[in-house]
Amino acid sequence: MFNDIIEFYPTPKHLLDKMLCDLDFSMIKSILEPSAGKGDIIDALQHNIKQYNKSQRYNRLKIDDFDIDCIEIDQNLQHVLKGKDYRVVH
Repeated sequence: MFNDIIEFYPTPKHLLDKMLCDLDFSMIKSILEPSAGKGDIIDALQHNIKQYNKSQRYNRLKIDDFDIDCIEIDQNLQHVLKGKDYRVVH
């Protein structure tokens, strides 16, 4: 589906896991995804927040607790992001 988009390089799952594994979600308030593609990093972030919540008795987080901005130049990918209710700022 996305093979015809030039300069589209989705982040592999193993890198997503490595990027997000040691984040302290209680310290994060805003996120900028400067090359959002189809939203794989934000999707993985949502998954990690759910896992974090499973380990916390209190101080549960929601994805709405974060101010997330996505930047994506390709209009088709912008539509994918907007379809996921992600805020596209450019």
